[in-house]
Amino acid sequence: MTLPVPAKVFRKGHTVVLGKTGSGKSSVLRLITENLLGDDKRVCIVDPKGDWWGLKKSGDGKSAGFPVIAFGDFKEPRATDVPINQHSGKEVAQLIATGNRPCIIGFRGWMVSHMIRFWLDFAQTLFNQNTGELYVVISEVQNFAPKGKIFDPEAGKCLHWTNKILSEGRGLGLTFLLDSQRPQKVHNDTLDNCETLVAMRVVHPRSREAIEEWMDGAGDPAKAKEILATLSQMKTGEAYVWSPENNFGPTRVQFPMFETFDSFAPPQSQKHVSNAGWSTVDLEAVKEKLSAVIAEHKANDPKELKAEIARLKAEAGKLHATNRHVATVNPSKQELERACAAAVRTATAPLLARIASIRKQARQVTVWIQSSTGSLSRAAAALSEEANIEAPEIPHHQVVVPPPQHPPTNRPQTAPRPAPAVSSSPADPDADTAISPGMRKILAAAAQFNGIDPEELTTITGYKATSRNEYTGRLIRAGLAEKRSDKKIYPTAAGMDALGQDYEALPTGQALYQWWNARLPEGEQKILRHLVEAAAGADVDKNELSAAVGYKSTSLNEYIGRLSRRRLVVKGSGTVKANESLFG
Repeated sequence: MTLPVPAKVFRKGHTVVLGKTGSGKSSVLRLITENLLGDDKRVCIVDPKGDWWGLKKSGDGKSAGFPVIAFGDFKEPRATDVPINQHSGKEVAQLIATGNRPCIIGFRGWMVSHMIRFWLDFAQTLFNQNTGELYVVISEVQNFAPKGKIFDPEAGKCLHWTNKILSEGRGLGLTFLLDSQRPQKVHNDTLDNCETLVAMRVVHPRSREAIEEWMDGAGDPAKAKEILATLSQMKTGEAYVWSPENNFGPTRVQFPMFETFDSFAPPQSQKHVSNAGWSTVDLEAVKEKLSAVIAEHKANDPKELKAEIARLKAEAGKLHATNRHVATVNPSKQELERACAAAVRTATAPLLARIASIRKQARQVTVWIQSSTGSLSRAAAALSEEANIEAPEIPHHQVVVPPPQHPPTNRPQTAPRPAPAVSSSPADPDADTAISPGMRKILAAAAQFNGIDPEELTTITGYKATSRNEYTGRLIRAGLAEKRSDKKIYPTAAGMDALGQDYEALPTGQALYQWWNARLPEGEQKILRHLVEAAAGADVDKNELSAAVGYKSTSLNEYIGRLSRRRLVVKGSGTVKANESLFG
């Protein structure tokens, strides 16, 4: 737990650790955290990937580590102390804000929307109720402070609260330690709030630009230029530490390995973890506080429901055995099955009622939004016709309706569509203007996205390149669509007339991901699910991906190649990530 720089550098003001996968950024943050816990500081780790559980075990995996509470879900299921869900943020924050309860909050396998819902309640409650010194460690902070266009209102609130608690939290005793393997994806205000920079190995030009912007604010351009020239050659664990507020650096240092169990390593590289010797904490007060949340978790857990069904069947079997010799009580097999079915219906009725209520609310919200945006479009068109001016575009694309939480169906949910840019190019009089289903789907995508890149059509429509190009060619020859100088496909006026105003929009974002997830072969499905749900769109090293999904390099590369041809993933140098179109 010995640090190569003075401990005060990481305790006075917020710190951000930036570096590519494999540079050692998580290890540096773990070492700083161990140093804080060793000094009995209050610490809370926010862990989107669920791989910080190693704090609870010793380095050799045979004895206890630090006594931290593990809330949520982790790569090692045995590490979990208290199960939580997306509605537990307020209660967990109250426990942390009102006592010395060092903890890890794991989100392994959570949907992005669920993680955001938890963070909104958690951040607001922590901001309003915390008293005293508290260090909040956030791994892969781009999940909570994204940079770029944000179409989901909930994600916008998440960014707001992340920056608010960073900019105003120091006066409340809150100090943040952040890391990210994608500096270019972290919001500028988030980086600006950090007084200390730990710059590790990066290669991507955008990542270097993000680090350069921070260093420009430190007021030493010559030193910044020198550092940038060497970042790509940094060894694992090596970093420049620069803390102008603490009059430290920029200094190049080598961070040692942390002391607790290396849970960041791929499973095949980890040491064996024994069942005995897990660090223990007093969970009575925690479980009492979260009793309602735990009960809700069990009520919604399929495993718990199956266990309850098995218990009811066992009780029914005992009843049958007890009364089988009594003439008046000798139920037949059909009667026993009916009794079991009735018991199961009774046990699952509250859950089914809740699901039905959520679906009903989602449908009402969808109808209201579609009705509102439709009225705006009609009003704008009427005004423009009256004034003889072009109708303004109603920004449908800024309204995002969260999909109902139920398994995907054969007809995926669709996103609202923006008003398309229409060309006035004349149609070829000799061309066949009959629209086949494939042509209609391509034309709908071009209209919905106000012009679309041909390669993106593969992801949005599901058509392979040959079919996609064939349908696109027919539309262009028929004068229903055109390819402009920006290489995108646009509908013409004739195309919009043929399509009609009530055309069905294609799925985007989460709905698009669910549509593909229901149709891909098992190997491709497993890889895409990991990249979207576990990695949340971040670059994933192929070796780590191989360990996570259980496929050797030959099969892994074959599946990644197929996903790439469908434009569902983007390949890098030794890495792969999910296409951003699957997130919004």
